[in-house]
Amino acid sequence: MYKINPLFVVISGAIISLHCGAPNIFATFSSDIQADLKFSDTFISILTSFGMIGLYFTIFPAGWANDRVGPRISSTIGGICCGVGYFLMSYQSSHAGIFIMYLIASFGIGTSFICSLGSSGLVSRPDLIGVSISCVGAALSLSIAYYVQVLKGFTKAVECKSTDCWRWKLRFIGILTFVVLTFFSLFLAPKPKPKSKIKSTNKNIESEKVETGEESKEEEKEEEEESSQENVEVLNTENDSDLEKGPLLKVNQKNDIQFNIPQITFKQSLLLLKTRSFWILFFAYFVGVASGIFVLGSSNIIWSEYRSGDNESDISNSITIFSIFNCLAGVLGGVIGDYFKKKKINRNKYYSIICFIIMIDFIILCIVHEHHHHTHTYDYVYLFFTSFLGLSFGTSLTITPTIVSELYGTKNFGIIFGYLQISSSVAAVITPIIDTKIHDRYSLLPIMIFFAIAQLLCSVLLFFFMDYSADIMDKITKSYVKIEQQKNESSGTD
Repeated sequence: MYKINPLFVVISGAIISLHCGAPNIFATFSSDIQADLKFSDTFISILTSFGMIGLYFTIFPAGWANDRVGPRISSTIGGICCGVGYFLMSYQSSHAGIFIMYLIASFGIGTSFICSLGSSGLVSRPDLIGVSISCVGAALSLSIAYYVQVLKGFTKAVECKSTDCWRWKLRFIGILTFVVLTFFSLFLAPKPKPKSKIKSTNKNIESEKVETGEESKEEEKEEEEESSQENVEVLNTENDSDLEKGPLLKVNQKNDIQFNIPQITFKQSLLLLKTRSFWILFFAYFVGVASGIFVLGSSNIIWSEYRSGDNESDISNSITIFSIFNCLAGVLGGVIGDYFKKKKINRNKYYSIICFIIMIDFIILCIVHEHHHHTHTYDYVYLFFTSFLGLSFGTSLTITPTIVSELYGTKNFGIIFGYLQISSSVAAVITPIIDTKIHDRYSLLPIMIFFAIAQLLCSVLLFFFMDYSADIMDKITKSYVKIEQQKNESSGTD
């Protein structure tokens, strides 16, 4: 069997992620589709929104497939769906045909993206897991600029007519994503699920606990440690068959919590929804993504309220600088987070600091927005602090999957990150709508004040109230066993 260097696994994941921003570029030629096919503004808005929903909501089934089937197979299927969806969409002219094909393509993109994230976490050393996942997340941040330049070059090369140019763009995107995603998916990490030995070991432990409810805590702890050790040995043997030793390969797994955590079932994962830490992370992820969507989706509103006249260059500069901050936040967030971990400082503390900085950013934006004097200095200050919000967006997109891998285990990354992606999906859909309604009735000031308060709340919750202990998943597993034991006792009594 061929061997793959873990560094190449991360690079392959980053390349896949770079091509997973295709739904974000749809708005650049949606007006051409509308003009050619005489679609209404409402349908184009719905189409764009459902493309983003397809990208994010697919994370849940894709996450389950990533954990059970493995990143390679799941991402390959995603690449096929994406390529076929975009290519066939170019031949559609009806509302239903365009809608269905675009949704299929977006679902495929989302599948490949989560598999590239999960794959990077699986092959990474514990002290470099933040860097590995951040490189993949940062690549997605660059996808907008990447697609703009690629499509610009493609349009010049084919010299297509304005009426059907959008069709050629879709065909090009379909072929490009199909080739890149399916090819590089073959070099992702092997199947994360250990073989039947772990299942049987865990089942034996649980059955013994149910049958002998009078076991002491010390005996339970010893059995769980032995089970974890066996799980790690099996996982090492399986992964070593496909992965050669490299600078990112995981080492000393027995001493790191994310590699000792066994794979949980779907029912066990639902118990996670009862924990305080999950909902704190859920809220922080929502606020971070919504802050970024505020700039990406409302740039025209932001600048039109700040200053009258032609703001096209300001909007373009704002989004460009925003993307740069977005990418830098992703890479630096991984590096700094890994450094803090070596110093025994958990990542939630770093995340909290970023939220506090963004809160100050929104306060400055409020002041400048309300008391500007239409000078070049104020314009540059407003441009900088608006673009600086990319720091929140980039940090949320990279540190959240890293925290999931650390707290809940790399073998459970897909399904748990799928739960969290619901927050980003909701943020991507409702933020532009709410921003527009509030702007039409009041101004942008209430929105900025809301985000300042929300970021401060995230900072406090992450720093003081989030449980970052190593035994959080152990508590969930024990709680599940206890519930099953109570069910068995009640059924026996009946």
